[in-house]
Amino acid sequence: MELLDRYLLQVQRYLPLRDRDDTIKELKGLLLEDLDNRIDNGENKEDALYNLLKEFGSPKEVALKYRNDAPIISREMEPFLYLVLKIAMISAPVAILLARLIDFASNSETFDLMKILLEVFYSIPEMVETAIFAGGFVFLIFFLINRYITPNIVLDTMEFEPKHLPLIPKNIFKVSLFESVFSISAGLLSLYLLNYQQGLISIYFDGVRYPLLNDHFNDILPFININVMFGIVISFIHVFKRKKTLITSTFEFMSTMFGGAILLMLATGTIFNETIIDGYDLGIIPTLFVIAMYIGAVASFIGGIVIYVKVIIKRSGTEELIKDTIKKLDNM
Repeated sequence: MELLDRYLLQVQRYLPLRDRDDTIKELKGLLLEDLDNRIDNGENKEDALYNLLKEFGSPKEVALKYRNDAPIISREMEPFLYLVLKIAMISAPVAILLARLIDFASNSETFDLMKILLEVFYSIPEMVETAIFAGGFVFLIFFLINRYITPNIVLDTMEFEPKHLPLIPKNIFKVSLFESVFSISAGLLSLYLLNYQQGLISIYFDGVRYPLLNDHFNDILPFININVMFGIVISFIHVFKRKKTLITSTFEFMSTMFGGAILLMLATGTIFNETIIDGYDLGIIPTLFVIAMYIGAVASFIGGIVIYVKVIIKRSGTEELIKDTIKKLDNM
């Protein structure tokens, strides 16, 4: 019955949220009833299911029969619209928050948790405004595309083939228990070493032991602590749920972006003890460190965005829709 589940999953993508569960339950009951009748009449179960789905038609056509609302955006473009809306309305506010925090850290000489919390609080109206603007802008672009471009494009040129239905993404969001436990252990160890054992990273010079990292690193350390603890909380959620959800994936994306911002803080700040650097003529070390931090920050931003977009695409099932659309356009 996997083919039936694959079919219903695709129908579900074209249904409004409020009616989705009831409609799928009703449709599944109709299909199973018809399937039983075909089997009673002597058809092979596998062939009967294939023929039944073939006669019912493509998932989109079936879903449209259950919809009475008049769309502003065409049904073909709806999945793309929702995908881009999610990305824009999450990424834009996060980018605003990170920019505000980086600007605050660059212009502040000392760390003050209350000031940081106030900065985040003051950023909320701007983040909400940015999310609304991003959503409105995306919707306007899709409305214009739908109005002036899509009427001249015919997407449904291929005959529906049940065997080509996308597979059910069963393992996409599963999380290894070992991976989650390791992340928690590594996070706790990092917190302990960075906050209570900084002396382990020290060097002797003229008979005196100097810590490698200076007070400026201590100003950045609270940001590191927040991000590490945020990661530990996410890993704990994964331990209990044993899978990723859209919410935890969003939190991971925010943590990755915040981590990239921390790397930029480390790159732009002088965090090494000058006594050690000058005393041993190690000027190349800070230079290499800055380069590594910039590369790491860029990799975090790009990697985090790419991974999050993939999660949204796979979660919404748009990946197969994009592939099918490309095939249809190639065959025009």
